[in-house]
Amino acid sequence: MEDNGTHKPQTKRQVFLRFMRYVAVTLVTLWLLVTMIASADTDDLWFSLMIVSALVVFFITIPIIGFWIYSFIKAVRRRTKTDKILLWFHIVDLLMCCAVIYFANQPTHKCDAFIMAQYCRGENAFWMRSTAARYKSMLPDSTELYVEIKNGTVPQSDILSEQDMKELKRLLEEFCGCIGIDANNYSNSGYSRLLFRRIGMGMYSFRFYDHPLSLEQQDSLNSKENLIVYNDSTVFEYGSGAFGSLDFPGKEDFLEKSKSHTEIIKAKGRDWYVNVQPGGFLGNNECISISPNQSALDDNSCYKFYTDEIYYVVDSAGRLNIYATYSSIKKPAKNDGSILIHELHDYDTNSKYRKNYSAMGLKRITTKHI
Repeated sequence: MEDNGTHKPQTKRQVFLRFMRYVAVTLVTLWLLVTMIASADTDDLWFSLMIVSALVVFFITIPIIGFWIYSFIKAVRRRTKTDKILLWFHIVDLLMCCAVIYFANQPTHKCDAFIMAQYCRGENAFWMRSTAARYKSMLPDSTELYVEIKNGTVPQSDILSEQDMKELKRLLEEFCGCIGIDANNYSNSGYSRLLFRRIGMGMYSFRFYDHPLSLEQQDSLNSKENLIVYNDSTVFEYGSGAFGSLDFPGKEDFLEKSKSHTEIIKAKGRDWYVNVQPGGFLGNNECISISPNQSALDDNSCYKFYTDEIYYVVDSAGRLNIYATYSSIKKPAKNDGSILIHELHDYDTNSKYRKNYSAMGLKRITTKHI
């Protein structure tokens, strides 16, 4: 019997096609639902598993999609009860497909201690600290300011003027790369927070302390599961919200990789020892030290470069040629003729080497976690 009420026997082919329409629409709807949820999730694992699953069933999905298209055409052209129901499913599928495309084109939101460390370098660090200090100083006695920018809008404040809030939004978004601020001037408050990124219910934040922390204070803070001491006045903080683990995600990995390590550059008949000290960890400044004597890497007889990366090449004469920002270089009192230092003076030159060092035949030593 047909859906239009006529008593007409169906062939095996018609029964099979109808059955496959049901199967195709059901599977495509479920697949699009899972894909939409996965693409909206901030965790890349979901999306990766979805892609792998799609590849595994590649030879199944192709015919299923073919039957889905066939079903869609039939549902549009015919007006039986079954086709009307299936047409609604097809419309939902198309809407979910649009949602998947929308979510896939949104910028990814990731965060960990390594990303936060990158934001604590150079000019960006200056703007974050100065913004936190500026707005804390603007607060009346015994008041607190908590602002989180959501969907590009900043809430109204009973403490600051509308103009002050607009300026705060501009500083946070354009100069600090942050989404909010949490500051107060209570007598027992020694720091202000800049809200960095919200991932799900979790919030990653920077604590900027008003005064340098002692080593004992740094050790005490670093022993807490949700805090990472970056330097003597900056601490990374993770808040998990009402649910979830209090542990700072990836803390142990960050602490392990933040330890200094030694590399060796082999020249003709001579080894150069390189000590790489990542910046920020427990108050240390990032530094790359070079010496032909490994035991001298910690004293003043070695070459020191207070920067995040340098470039080098060993020339035909066996001399080690170092290219580094001129302001980062600290030479020993007695220079070694087997090492040549090439100073990079301006911003454009530094940018050129950062982007093209490999094409220039140079190798790189970096304090970054790559």
